[in-house]
This record gives sequence, C-alpha cells and structure tokens, in this order.
Amino acid sequence: MQHDDVTSEDWYEESYIDFCRRSSHEAVLMDFLTTHASGTLDISHASSLLSIGPGSGDLEVSIINRCFPKLTNYFAVELNMGHANTLAEIMTKEMPNVEVKIWNEAVQNFPGPPQKVDVVMMTHMAYYLHDCLEEVVRKVMGWLSPRGALLLTQKGGKNGAIHMGEMLGIKYDIPSKRFYAPEVRAVLNQQKYVVEEFAMPMDMNIKDPDWRMACWSLHRKLTAEEAETCLKFLKEEVLPRCQIRDGEVECCEQIVFKVALSDSK
Repeated sequence: MQHDDVTSEDWYEESYIDFCRRSSHEAVLMDFLTTHASGTLDISHASSLLSIGPGSGDLEVSIINRCFPKLTNYFAVELNMGHANTLAEIMTKEMPNVEVKIWNEAVQNFPGPPQKVDVVMMTHMAYYLHDCLEEVVRKVMGWLSPRGALLLTQKGGKNGAIHMGEMLGIKYDIPSKRFYAPEVRAVLNQQKYVVEEFAMPMDMNIKDPDWRMACWSLHRKLTAEEAETCLKFLKEEVLPRCQIRDGEVECCEQIVFKVALSDSK
C-alpha cells in the first residue's frame, strides 16, 4: 500500500495489524491476566463482564477462557459497526454457554448494561476518551457489583515511538490525542476509588517504519503529506533518541489500572 492510500477506510485495520505485529503487548497482557486472575486481580469469581471498546474481539475468547471460568454474561460496547458484528459472531460461536449482548454505540452515550457487572475491561482505548474519561469512569463505576472492578489498560507513554504522536502534534501542530498512562492516572487520582497499578514491560519493533506507524501514533487517518512529515520526524528525530536493542527493538511499558469501589482484600 502506498502513502496515497493512507486516507482510505482501511487505515485503522492496517495500522492496528502493523502495531500488533511490532508489539508484544497482547502476549504480555494475556500472561499478566492469566497469572493474576485468581490472586492479585481477584477477577476469576466474575460471572458477568462488560468490555468497552474491544474491537473485533481478538483477545476476548482467550481472556474469558483463561480468566473467567464462571462467566455467564458477556456484554460489550463497541463503536465500530464492523467490529461489533464480528465480535458478536465470534462470541456467539465460541461461547455457546454464555449470554452475549453487544451494543454498537459510543460508551459516552451508553445508558449501561441490564444488570450490575463484576468486571469492566477497557483495554488500550482510553485515548478515545481523552476529553471525557472522568465522566465515563464515574458511569462505569456505577455499573459495578459491590466486589466488582474496572481494569483499564493503557500505554505507559515512556518511550520514543509511543510519544511520537505527542511530539508530532507539538512540532507540526498536527492534532493528536495525547493520552497515555500519566493522563489516565491523573484522572483516576481525582476520584474516591481504590486504585492499584501494575506495570508491564513490552517490546516494540521500530525497524523500517512506514505510514502505518504514523497512523497508530496519531490514532487517526492522515493525508499523504502528513504521513511523510510524520515518518521524516520519526526517523530523524525520534528514533535516534530511543534506547534500541539489537538495532530494531525498544522496550516500552503498558499499565493496568485496577479500580474498585472499595478495598475487597
């Protein structure tokens, strides 16, 4: 695909696939959830789960099988219609003993699930809520059962490649949703909830970047000119500052925030 195609409707899918190919974040997150579901996180008891912004459900079935053995109700809110439809098909097929209900709308407009839920998951999607996360968190916490918890996962924002969007926005005045773990932490610290943080290192392969990396750094479609500007800046000013291993891999970080109504320990 050439730069002229950056503005096509495939930009998100293409850039997300590229991000997953370059990053170990999914494997690291899955290992963390699996290891701590019945211990530190205390989520294995859950019979109901609400997933906000799960996309097409790449990780949903694996997460449920490994972390939620008692699940009977699965709810999801997904803004992208194509992803919502794919998610519904996958969950209905793979989870025949679980009641599945999916809403195709923005969580900002979602009135809530039909019942209190034990766990809410928001995985790498908080940057979409950069201007309303505080409001959404308050809503979500009102949907939890007494022992329930919100698991919110977001990029740490401590490495050069992930910070590319912020640096580009400042230098070239390109609009960007600069919203990573520090911004999430600031919002959560304003609330009267019990918040725990778990940091997980992950690898990001940043060798031979193309327009896809520019797209997922800014979280939106780009014009061909913007893509060229982004990549030039990435190669000449961002990557030289990164601590790169083996000539192509940089260590990054993602943070899981566990937010509870009270300390259940």
